[in-house]
Amino acid sequence: MKTNKIALSSVFLNFEQSREAQFWGLQFIGWGGLCIVTFLSLTVWYGTPNISHVIHTIVQAILGVILCIPLRYIYRSVWEKPFWVRLVVIGIAIILSSVLWTLMRMQAFLWLGQEYDIWKDFGGWYFGSFMVFLSWTSLYFGAKIFSLLQFEREQRYLATQQIQEEQLKRLSAETGARQAQIKMLRYQLNPHFLFNTLNSISALIKTNRSDQARSTLSQLSDFLRFSLEKNPNQKVTLSDEVQTLNLYLGIEDVRYGDRLKTEFEISEDAFKGYVPSLMLQPIFENAIKYAITGKIEGGKIRLQAKTEQQVLLIVIEDSGAGIEDVEKKTADAIKQKSGVGLINIIERLESHYGENASLKVMKSDLGGLSVELRMPYERTIEAQPDILSEMATQGNKTV
Repeated sequence: MKTNKIALSSVFLNFEQSREAQFWGLQFIGWGGLCIVTFLSLTVWYGTPNISHVIHTIVQAILGVILCIPLRYIYRSVWEKPFWVRLVVIGIAIILSSVLWTLMRMQAFLWLGQEYDIWKDFGGWYFGSFMVFLSWTSLYFGAKIFSLLQFEREQRYLATQQIQEEQLKRLSAETGARQAQIKMLRYQLNPHFLFNTLNSISALIKTNRSDQARSTLSQLSDFLRFSLEKNPNQKVTLSDEVQTLNLYLGIEDVRYGDRLKTEFEISEDAFKGYVPSLMLQPIFENAIKYAITGKIEGGKIRLQAKTEQQVLLIVIEDSGAGIEDVEKKTADAIKQKSGVGLINIIERLESHYGENASLKVMKSDLGGLSVELRMPYERTIEAQPDILSEMATQGNKTV
């Protein structure tokens, strides 16, 4: 029973989607209905239910179907013509089709019924033929217009759905960006972070390194102001993102000194590419936590960025202890086991780029972890600040 229902549903679905099936189905219904009406209103009414009249009823329906085939192609050919052209062609087609059908069914009636004096009633036969083809034409264009309206309604529905999906994606991206901003603000306003930074500034003052203290205080001020002024819902160039990262690293450099070693290898094209804002700092935060903090000799963090066939590739590696079972974690595996930082980045990438972006965690040649970001390369044509020279003059940072 279930199989029969599925088969029946499949038949109805195919009928709904196939114009050819709809045409022939409606032909069968229309001309079959005409046969029934003719039989009941003429054959039965006049008391002549003999085999010849029944056969004539069926034959004239078949002849009508045959005439409708070229009529269909004529109507198709003038569908997009000007209104007056369509009106003239349709009118002529109805008249000629009615004449041909009248002649054929009258002749068929003579052959089957052996009656020879019916030509004097040609006008009555023609009037019936004309009304049949006029009705057929009206139904044909009515069905065509209905199908067109239904198609337009479906297209509007799909367009509305697409707009709603884009709005949901944008809202999701904005939500993810706001969460990233909140997380960044929480970190910046973390008492330990502020205490350690202010304590470092105090130590610089006590050791008569007031210029360095003022520089660090200025960096802290810029870093805090950035989180309030920057709009996290928009994309920024990698150049701007690296400048923001340098504010964070400049503050941490006061605490860790030579223990914090960073290396930047960024191509000129990559600098001009757009990335979601606030993407790099959480990854560097984790890298410092595992590669620098707690290690007397410190460690190294390396940022590489380049373009590969309209793809922006960013790789952040560290020299930390790493994770033994890491071979190549994809986004789904990271979502199950990683912390909030990486999950937040993955969700923002998905919101901005869908399946066109990815994040992977692998073993690094430096000994720790390597975080690989891939996203579509969207380039700005505006000139970017030359920050290569700025990074080259920041002590232990190399380009």
